[in-house]
Amino acid sequence: MANANRPSIREINKQRLRQDILDAAGRLFSAEGYQNVTFRRIAEEVGYSQSALFYYFKDKEEVVKALCVQTFEGLSKISAALLAELPDPLERLLKMSRAYIQFGREHPHHYRLVFDPSSELIGQNRVEFIGEIGREQFSLFRQLIADCVEAGAFAAGAPDVLSPAWMSAIHGLTSFLIIHAHSPWVNPPVLIDALLDRLVVGFQQGPPSRP
Repeated sequence: MANANRPSIREINKQRLRQDILDAAGRLFSAEGYQNVTFRRIAEEVGYSQSALFYYFKDKEEVVKALCVQTFEGLSKISAALLAELPDPLERLLKMSRAYIQFGREHPHHYRLVFDPSSELIGQNRVEFIGEIGREQFSLFRQLIADCVEAGAFAAGAPDVLSPAWMSAIHGLTSFLIIHAHSPWVNPPVLIDALLDRLVVGFQQGPPSRP
């Protein structure tokens, strides 16, 4: 008797072709840039007619969104693996921060597409889209910061304030390293260490007293 929960051959082939389209689009976007790749070009790369692609995606923007969601799901898997092996809250936060930066450097086109406000490829619902694919990471960093505060690794503070501050810093460095990926005067390991070291010191000391 066939397993009712097992996908049919037709469904497997459908999923495989959808993945082939995403893989082909990813190769083209990385090599030629999002703006320079047409829906027809993606169809040619995957070896199907443009009309066949419409069965899976209505346009290039939908391909881009699916590719970005899939890419950031990869970051979530990395996060889960990292956090499972580290008991110390501060070590977890630092390890996750490094993984986030490295992820952005390894997927520069996807990262810039999502977070670059000048990009028009994800339509008018940019805020909703970013919230959709970034919600898990934002929640994760908030919890990591809260754990550090609770463990005494950081000075007391509201995670809803501290977490965006921390993420703004690592996002800024990630974007900087992507933009200057080929600059001879940029040393990524040194900059990453410098940023994280200073963030830790600042969060341990807490804010200065203000009049």
